[in-house]
Amino acid sequence: MEDDEMKKRYRQHVDSIIKRAQLVAFENYTQMFPWFIRALRLSRIPFLKRNHFWVGVLQLGMLRNLPRFQGWLRETRVKLEGDVLGAKEREHLEHVALIQQEWIRIYQTIIDGVVWRVLNFNRPVLRLLSENEGPGHIHPPYADILRKFIDSSDTVLINDLSRYLRIGDLTRVTKEGKILLYELKKSGRVVSGMSDIFKEARKHGSGSISKQRHRHWTAQMSIASQSINIPVISGDMVREDHRADIVDSSIKIFHHFKAIKDLIKKADRTGFEQKEVEEGYFIEVTAFDTILASVKEDDVEKNPMMQRKLHAEEQRPEWLKAKAARTIDLSSLESFVYEGTQFPRNFTPQSVLPFSSRNCVRLMMGHLEIRVYYNIEFLKKRLQERGWQVREVERLAEPMRERTLTGEFLPELPSEDFLDLSKRDGDGEYHTIVPLTLILIALSSYYATDFLLNAIEDGFERSRIERPSGRQVTINFTQEHAVLV
Repeated sequence: MEDDEMKKRYRQHVDSIIKRAQLVAFENYTQMFPWFIRALRLSRIPFLKRNHFWVGVLQLGMLRNLPRFQGWLRETRVKLEGDVLGAKEREHLEHVALIQQEWIRIYQTIIDGVVWRVLNFNRPVLRLLSENEGPGHIHPPYADILRKFIDSSDTVLINDLSRYLRIGDLTRVTKEGKILLYELKKSGRVVSGMSDIFKEARKHGSGSISKQRHRHWTAQMSIASQSINIPVISGDMVREDHRADIVDSSIKIFHHFKAIKDLIKKADRTGFEQKEVEEGYFIEVTAFDTILASVKEDDVEKNPMMQRKLHAEEQRPEWLKAKAARTIDLSSLESFVYEGTQFPRNFTPQSVLPFSSRNCVRLMMGHLEIRVYYNIEFLKKRLQERGWQVREVERLAEPMRERTLTGEFLPELPSEDFLDLSKRDGDGEYHTIVPLTLILIALSSYYATDFLLNAIEDGFERSRIERPSGRQVTINFTQEHAVLV
């Protein structure tokens, strides 16, 4: 019964993605394409993208534009609540609402890029700050209140603009790199931080702290101590339930960006390209806008570009054709989810990928799709060649991607354990788990297998020096700033 429900949810997720991807055929959706390119380009100006003044200027524009998109969607939803709508009118309004939802998602993905750059691509901190329910719409009066906090000598981020900043209302990054969280009363007259929460806990006991402030406390203390702590409040007692130390790793980031850029350039002419960029790592690129531009209404099936894509399976490597292939596949379209709900946090935002602004927006809008097929057997073989004993924790031929969508501080998080590794040296045995999270980060960032191998080896070398006892860590790959934009 549980399996049936999971399959149903996954099918709904896939249907939702397909429905959104099909919007590229409609001019009323694609009309915003040039506008989004300009917005992304402005957010990625090399010498300004981390400048506190420029980040403030960008957010002033975003506080004007995002509420406008959200207002259009609210108006459409009000119309959909009418009882006298005919079938065609309802279908049209649902189509319009879907377009508006996607515009909001695309614009927020651009804003997510601003947040990633300001927070220096620190994935553990970004993941921690995203663990909450999504914000509601920003109404114009509240936008006016928020504007006055942008003018600061430090960088101040407006949390409700981004999908990643879901704890507190303002995130301040000082010149020294300290991250401070603040809550704001809707009047804009009261700003509270950690000192206010401590005063409340001291005066009334920790049990008096609201769920919202509990998250604020957890996140701020975790950032300050470089250790992710998720405490549980029971009465007046606070006990630690989960802990993982944030560890910096300076390994080189190996990637396939050049190969993908070449595939995109070719697909812009042919509509579809594919290549095995390394053993067990196969990439397909589909330029739907190129295909649509070449298709006439009466020759869809006979169109050479469509035929090229349909017959592509014949040119796939043998390991991918095999029915029993142990493969994870990940499409850029799978980052498309409903606006205002949870989102796949392990996907690297397409707004920070080192492609042209135009191609990044094509990915965000669905004009362009990049699909990765990754063979787990080749990964296991590479690990074994480096002396690792490898055991699969769970068979994940079709990974349950719902597990990447959780958005709450839960007492028990879904298991993301993927590969169980062990290696012996002269001093004993080292044991570690490769989480599905790390695989998804690598595939959505188009990082090479060498990135995964080096991340694992780096953990092994660190353990030989530090000799921790059962310590859990979450890795901040400090060199991502050198490859992402």
